[in-house]
Amino acid sequence: MKFKKIFYLIIVLIMISCVLSGCVEKEEPESVKIQDFETDFVWWAENYQGYTIYDFDYEVYDSEKYGNSKANVTGGRYSLHKKGNSEYFENCVVFNEFNKLTPNDTYTLTMNVKLGKHFHTDGAIKIYSNDSTTYPWAVSGDYISVISIKDLKKDKWTKVSFTFEPTKAFLGIHTPGYVELFIDDIKLKNVEGKEIPLSSQPEFKEYTIAKRDENGKIIVTEEGFVDVTKIIDPQLNEDNNIFKIIVAILICVIIVCVILIVFIKFRKLKHKERKDGK
Repeated sequence: MKFKKIFYLIIVLIMISCVLSGCVEKEEPESVKIQDFETDFVWWAENYQGYTIYDFDYEVYDSEKYGNSKANVTGGRYSLHKKGNSEYFENCVVFNEFNKLTPNDTYTLTMNVKLGKHFHTDGAIKIYSNDSTTYPWAVSGDYISVISIKDLKKDKWTKVSFTFEPTKAFLGIHTPGYVELFIDDIKLKNVEGKEIPLSSQPEFKEYTIAKRDENGKIIVTEEGFVDVTKIIDPQLNEDNNIFKIIVAILICVIIVCVILIVFIKFRKLKHKERKDGK
């Protein structure tokens, strides 16, 4: 009897242990895809050349590299770094062959974003569906704005959350020029059938591509506008007026010469006619 009681006691303890450790069958967790830039992304960047999955102003940020900081990652060793040295919009594929999405399902995206140096607060961080796993400009459909640059705080991490429906299996991030960003721990939770409404896109002033100097002053815009105060001395206006006067005088001289030539030829013609008439 004593051994029987001990046996039952052991069975009870095992059952309690199973319940506490999750051995008892329970509801499957929601499907979550994670891009923490720790494994597959680093491999993809190193083996398929960085410029194929992201533009030149992006890099995999290594917080353990000399001169870098753990403050620029929120977990692990790596994050995605938009350096902010280019004036152009830049794209990056963040969900590719390793973590495909189900097109037209509803997903809630969460990610950590930190704003670094920047020359403006125009534009927004946008996501987009992509047709290619390696080429970041195979954009399918419209860009979707998830947070404006003006809503980010410099040197502070911001938690972004946005619900959307991708149209393709691959997902990318689109960012404006001259804005440094650190992005880490992107998660996509499949909430299809949960009746969660899609998020509204934020309001913001769109970024205009413009070349800037080291102080952030616009030199040339995409439309070709040149900031003349940057390259032309104001005193040239006076020289320009003098040049216009000289040109005007030369034109007057040419006109007078033409009139004189015509007049002389006319006189000669008349003189010849009189001579022939005699």
